[in-house]
Amino acid sequence: MKITYIANSSVPSTSANSVHVMKMCEAFKKNGINIKLVTPDKGEKELLKNLNEYEFYGITYKFPIKFYKMFFNSMRGIKVYLYYLYVVWKEYKDADIIFTREPIASFFCILFRKKHILELHGQLKFVSYKLFKLFKLFKLFKSRYMLNIIVISTPLKDIYLKDFDIDENKINVLPDGVTVENFTNISKKQLLKSDINIGYTGSLYKGRGIDIILHIASNLTEINFNIYGGEKEQINYWRDYCKKNCLKNVVFFGHIPNKDIPKVLCNQDILLMPYQKKVQTRGIQNTSSWMSPMKMFEYMASGRIVVSSDLPVLREVLNEKNAYLVAPDDKDEWVNMIKYILENREEGIKKAEQAKIDVLKYTWQNRAKTIVDSIKGKL
Repeated sequence: MKITYIANSSVPSTSANSVHVMKMCEAFKKNGINIKLVTPDKGEKELLKNLNEYEFYGITYKFPIKFYKMFFNSMRGIKVYLYYLYVVWKEYKDADIIFTREPIASFFCILFRKKHILELHGQLKFVSYKLFKLFKLFKLFKSRYMLNIIVISTPLKDIYLKDFDIDENKINVLPDGVTVENFTNISKKQLLKSDINIGYTGSLYKGRGIDIILHIASNLTEINFNIYGGEKEQINYWRDYCKKNCLKNVVFFGHIPNKDIPKVLCNQDILLMPYQKKVQTRGIQNTSSWMSPMKMFEYMASGRIVVSSDLPVLREVLNEKNAYLVAPDDKDEWVNMIKYILENREEGIKKAEQAKIDVLKYTWQNRAKTIVDSIKGKL
């Protein structure tokens, strides 16, 4: 089977979208699929340094990547439609099926009568209200050329069933995943021994709970807090905050390549996911009710102790047996939970071991296999 993945993220990039795309392409490859990635040629090449695209993302099963030159300096309005019209026109004859996270590409697949799968990580109305109305008016989700719709959580599926006339069986819920083998041959810090390291990876956008982490750090000054990720402006803001508040036990490392995530996580004792009730992404969407964070699965695979906000959507994966769940906005409860873990170390280690077991069903390879199996007989 030949699949062309038309991406709406550039490679390389610091975005979670690009990590997801690269990991899924590798997973298709592992499942014996002839996969090709098509992506805009606007990647942040300076991120690569001495690495290639595969090394940057920790990819071992390589696949071809085709970069399409941009027609315009910016991708807005009609320019976006023209770009995806051109890409779909160039690619649709070469593949048995097209896979995409871009609704505009899906629209043109329907026009070209090309069978495809559309994956969605947010509400269409916030991506483009005009596109939302287009899909709704012409009932595009019912098109026979759209074989399946993939969403990352049950709440997101419920949103699409409410907003559109869609057959419930056409929407598959598949949370994000992890490459567990990337965590196997790594030297791991012995949990809760010697100096305690508490870590966080990911963006520093509003709603990610960085203020929660710094509150914990101010109350537990003997513990090291290591924060990886974020954009330069955000990092500088929080570094200044720490300086003004004399927080000397917090270090902001900035963005690191995805290939280094396993090594970084395995050097921590406790990993934090202090998502708030409103979580901002690079766009305007509040994703707190339907998100499926990749870091959650990476945390679990690392065998570290996970402390997470107790949000309903995260309970699709986390529970009291594999993580500690805390009220999102109660700063003192977060401090007390860390103290509790340090006083009940064996309990924390047991939860970490259970998380490593539970995450095995959330591998990228299993995710890709489920998608491939779902379209057998539909081509």
